[in-house]
Amino acid sequence: MKIMKTTLLTSAIFAASLVNAATTEVRTMPAGDGNLIDTNGDKIADEAASTVLNSKSVMEVNSGHIWKQTRKAIFEFKLPKEVPDVKKATLVLNVNGKYGTHPDKPGAGPECDLWYYTGENANGAVELADDAVGKKVGKLIEKGAAVGKSRQVKVDVTVAVNEAMEKKSVFIGFRIQKSETKSPDGVWRWRTSEFGQKYGKKLTPTLILISK
Repeated sequence: MKIMKTTLLTSAIFAASLVNAATTEVRTMPAGDGNLIDTNGDKIADEAASTVLNSKSVMEVNSGHIWKQTRKAIFEFKLPKEVPDVKKATLVLNVNGKYGTHPDKPGAGPECDLWYYTGENANGAVELADDAVGKKVGKLIEKGAAVGKSRQVKVDVTVAVNEAMEKKSVFIGFRIQKSETKSPDGVWRWRTSEFGQKYGKKLTPTLILISK
């Protein structure tokens, strides 16, 4: 009987914690998602691209190597002040095209890592200064990975978000870049806020925050 009571009490506490947990979704804006591009092969980005910078809609951004260019995708999110204690943070991205790659065929996507940065570099705008800064979260996606029917990629970024909040950073930036491994040309194609504004907000890059 004591065991049953203990189990019931534990279940009740767990259920209550779920009910009391608050979920906040933060999405990118046109100035805050774009590309950093190395056009001459020196491993340093010399061009930045976004809807605001280009004065035209940027519907997708890329990570990888294509057209003799190395491209890194940038996504910056404004952190809500009303969420002081984040228990879990998840970055949700949507790929574009049937397989999410260019060439749009199975196995074409390169291995990519996810990095994050805070402070002055994370200001809600895609800039050349967003290159080669921050800390590595880890591997985001394997070479040739299949994204499935949902065409979504999700990754836990709780540590990154909490560090940004501890530093009182207004924004947090994420950079997706090809890993330092040999692989053929190819890029991952990520949908942007412009894509989401046209086809539905659920397709916009999103940061999901769960707190008490």
